[in-house]
Amino acid sequence: MSELSGSLLQVLRPEKDEKKGIPLMLEFPVNPALSPFLVSSTKATLWVGARNGYVRSAARQVESLDLFFWEVIEAIIKEGRAQQWGNVGPLTKPGLQAAIDHVRSYGLNELEILAHPKMQWGDVDPDWVVGDKDMPLMLLGLPIQPAVWMPKHTVIVVPRDREFIGFAMLIQERVAAVVHNASRGVGIATTLEP
Repeated sequence: MSELSGSLLQVLRPEKDEKKGIPLMLEFPVNPALSPFLVSSTKATLWVGARNGYVRSAARQVESLDLFFWEVIEAIIKEGRAQQWGNVGPLTKPGLQAAIDHVRSYGLNELEILAHPKMQWGDVDPDWVVGDKDMPLMLLGLPIQPAVWMPKHTVIVVPRDREFIGFAMLIQERVAAVVHNASRGVGIATTLEP
């Protein structure tokens, strides 16, 4: 298991070119049919549409990649509910199954669950009680990846190939990100209220 196995997005680390410095804005080609896109902006994340087949993403300073991933999930939860994508449900056994079914409905079958390593599974379903040091390896037929950046009140279902969801490009201490399949590639079960 790599250090990034519990990451939300594909993480890219381009080679450093000290001569060029850090760009403030980067432009990436996208498939306009996958709109809307969630991109990093100078202060937060921002939903945008494609312009001539491209989106712009700011390379911004982030406190940590973990906090950035959670920022992305919060944006997906809010937009998913507002647009009624059907990708956000309650943190219950049926809610988690609905999150799995949502992502599978787009033809994605190699999925995994991302959850905090100390997730209280017994709170989700009494039959899922595990010891304090034991994290289940599989749940509802999917492998579980520990993701320390995830809070204990939310679990997500994602494709094993994070490239389907999008990427976060690390440029020194900055991140430029594009999420191009938020509505299709991320199923969420949470106790967060709308």
